[in-house]
Amino acid sequence: MTSVLNVDSIAAKDGTSPVGLTKQAALKCFFKTAGEYTGVVAGALNVSSITDVGTGDVDILFINAFATTNDVVPLGTVASNAARMCSVTGITTGQASFVSHNNNGADADNGIHGMVTGDLA
Repeated sequence: MTSVLNVDSIAAKDGTSPVGLTKQAALKCFFKTAGEYTGVVAGALNVSSITDVGTGDVDILFINAFATTNDVVPLGTVASNAARMCSVTGITTGQASFVSHNNNGADADNGIHGMVTGDLA
């Protein structure tokens, strides 16, 4: 026996606020940068700005802070497939910092795709 639920939308009782989900985990931030780290790429979630700190170094600042640094779990990947990598270099409740490297390990300005999970403040 199967059940099917077909709806166009789900709203809270007041009709305007989001539905509260229980026992759910979801991304609280995702982003994509260009290699120049000059701005937030369209489609980002919970990103107020991107700061170019130096060659390969970028800070992603959150619109909504996380509850504690223990709750922040960032992950980033480099946009190209040329044996490049991305590392998380710092975490605060208000930002995550990344550095990208080229295929010989030197810092390089590569596009970064990333996401962050955790509990918001």
